[in-house]
Amino acid sequence: LHLTMTVHAVARCVVVVLLSMSLQFTRIDAGCAINPNAAGHVDIPRTWTTSGWYAFSQCSSFETVSIPDSVTTIGYRAFSYCSSLETVSIGSSVTTIGGSAFFLCSSLETVSIPDSVTTIGGSAFARCTSLETVNIPNSVTSIGEHAFKGCTSLETVSIPNSVTSIGNHAFYQCSSLETVSIGNSVTSIGDNAFYLCTN
Repeated sequence: LHLTMTVHAVARCVVVVLLSMSLQFTRIDAGCAINPNAAGHVDIPRTWTTSGWYAFSQCSSFETVSIPDSVTTIGYRAFSYCSSLETVSIGSSVTTIGGSAFFLCSSLETVSIPDSVTTIGGSAFARCTSLETVNIPNSVTSIGEHAFKGCTSLETVSIPNSVTSIGNHAFYQCSSLETVSIGNSVTSIGDNAFYLCTN
């Protein structure tokens, strides 16, 4: 085993971890940072299966992120407060987008959710104020509380037949929302799910 680690990582990505080792990580938590390239792009290593809690929270230099097919779970607040993040590519093995995973990514414009995802966690995309379009695939069964709350640029939402429940405040204060299509399998729409959708 060869291991060199220069310095401790912190959640705000002020310090970058430098690793040289023969081990392969499968999960990173709490701000073990990866430097974006010159264009602000980050490729998550293909050895990872989980992007853990707060993994990249407050990494303000990230502009685009590619999550590989090896990852199955995007953890709680994994990319929260990444204020420059504009585009996310989510790999085809992700089944769960955790609570607040992209909370307050205020520059995020487009998200393509693959048809492997079954759960969109509470506040997963809340306060993504630049988010204009989001596709919810026919694999998702539940949309968590506050999932898209305060996405003030979101104009159209199509909820597929696979979804059975829409959580409280799921689309609360989506003030630009004009069109909503709800599949015929939804049996529960939470309190104030579309409240203050004034358009």
